[in-house]
Amino acid sequence: MKHLDCFHLEASIKHYVEEKLSYSYLQKYIDSPQIDEDRISFLVLPFSNGDQVLDEEEIIRLISTVMLIQIGLDTHEKVTNSPSESLKERQLTVLAGVYFSGQYYKILSELENVSLINHLAQAIKTVNESKISLYKQEYFNVPQIMNSIKTIESAVIHSFFAHYGTAQWQELVGEALFLRRMVIEERALEQGEITLLLPSIKSSLYPGDRGSSLTLEQKQKVGSIYTGCIIESRDKIVEMLRSESFDGHFIEGRILSLLEHTKPYTKIFAEEG
Repeated sequence: MKHLDCFHLEASIKHYVEEKLSYSYLQKYIDSPQIDEDRISFLVLPFSNGDQVLDEEEIIRLISTVMLIQIGLDTHEKVTNSPSESLKERQLTVLAGVYFSGQYYKILSELENVSLINHLAQAIKTVNESKISLYKQEYFNVPQIMNSIKTIESAVIHSFFAHYGTAQWQELVGEALFLRRMVIEERALEQGEITLLLPSIKSSLYPGDRGSSLTLEQKQKVGSIYTGCIIESRDKIVEMLRSESFDGHFIEGRILSLLEHTKPYTKIFAEEG
């Protein structure tokens, strides 16, 4: 598949997913999910060299199912106990996650791809188990917590790669998704938002402190950890790009753009800390 074909395929997938996400009642009460174009590009990778004998329509439907699963999982993560969010909004957010995820069952049943369903079902189970462990603050140190975040971000897409025999992409894509997540976490920390990750990080650093808020010193400590993870992840990606033959591959531009966009956020707590 040529580069232009990949870009056309990505656009078609995005449009297909947007159609599946359109549900007027939900849109009245909750924000429509953003379509993750980076993740679409990563999911196209197994088909980028032309080895997979599938027509374009089937590829679009397959990748769209994975996107819908991820959107459903991500939507559930947005449920909060914030007093500014009404009970109805929280309930609808949960239902939206179920609705978005449920779309993939319908598509896959039409494709009759039992093997892929099994791979994805296992990945969903793994992601949910990792999230429960974070919610329950079962991890005792930062490396365990960060490995859990990597699992949450990449388990679904890794299962897709495993199904199509393209495991060589797993490390690079997994690291890129982790990098993006940590940039989002760092930005949320700076803005005073409570994410799924933050309470678990705080619990591991300050076991006796059960409060939800952070002191300035605690915020700087957590921020320095996030910044360290971002810098380490960036370095890993740069090394992988140097050691592998990605020159001219359509995904190289996407990865380089990601690296460029992460630069401003590594300065926030590096300067304050």
